Amino acid sequence: MDLIEGSSASMRVIPGDRQELASISGCNGTLEGDTYVLSNLTESCHITAEFRTKARIPTPAVEDDTVDESPVVPSEPVTAEEVATPSQRKGGAMSIFILLTLLPLFLQRSRIKQTVR
Repeated sequence: MDLIEGSSASMRVIPGDRQELASISGCNGTLEGDTYVLSNLTESCHITAEFRTKARIPTPAVEDDTVDESPVVPSEPVTAEEVATPSQRKGGAMSIFILLTLLPLFLQRSRIKQTVR
């Protein structure tokens, strides 16, 4: 995606099944619902989105008349990162590159959609 220096952009952050957004930061953006909004882009910056697996309650197991209903929570979140790089001259183009990471199979549906404003 190419942007003009000083322009604005927004990205929808959509977690995959059984995922939720843990945090997102970078480029002085703000999160509005599921949209990360960037304004007045003037220099290179990184956007980092961290997703985590939603806690779930498994089917209780009964053993010795005792029921275990504790939620299952992942030990570590998964991080996706983007890099925004403006050109050196005023009014030049800015590119956003998506860095691919190896994610567990169930995260393959997590994605970030980009829209120019």
